Amino acid sequence: MGLPELCIVPVPESCTQYYIIGAAPTSGPPGTAPTPFYVTLDMSLPNTSTGGTTFGALLNSPATKIDPAGINYSQHGNAMHLAVSKIRQHKGDRVLFISDNSQLFRFAITSTGINQLIGVDPLLHGYNSSPYRSELELYEETNGNYLLASIEKNIAGGHPVLVLYELDPDGILLNSSFVSLPLGGQYHGVEFSPNGQFVYLTATVSPYVFESSGS
Repeated sequence: MGLPELCIVPVPESCTQYYIIGAAPTSGPPGTAPTPFYVTLDMSLPNTSTGGTTFGALLNSPATKIDPAGINYSQHGNAMHLAVSKIRQHKGDRVLFISDNSQLFRFAITSTGINQLIGVDPLLHGYNSSPYRSELELYEETNGNYLLASIEKNIAGGHPVLVLYELDPDGILLNSSFVSLPLGGQYHGVEFSPNGQFVYLTATVSPYVFESSGS
């Protein structure tokens, strides 16, 4: 439970390379204390495992941990979710958002890798070892700001909440808000409407729709 997501994004300034970003436990069963990592896939190179009959070779194997100074992996609990922005025109890079059990990290995705920490803030409530198979959903506003939707819990074993975070184009947290969710169901998927005005949730009891602050 609380298993992380997988993101595949083009490497900035490259037409053939992709970063595959995920998270996996360094010890223990799947879903426990995940650590973020990435590998680089080059689609212009032959794949040696198929005798060169297909293309797509990994450039860094084993995977590279996303492990700059300042990350406390003991905070990660059993939940870690990922989201990636479009290219930031004023920077020429992308932003990787990682939410662990209690913190929201932002990293710059550049042509040289993913280890430049942009910022870190505590989650409004945190996952509190939430068992929900959820996700971190991203919407980019017309002014360049980011909206992030996250399903969290106010205390361990407590009430589920939908949290919205707004960050500026440089990844600086501007504000956050939340709404309590009904008890009695497992919350899974989170999606923004195309214009960012609504947030849709799927749950075992019923789907839900909430209005966001998106334009």
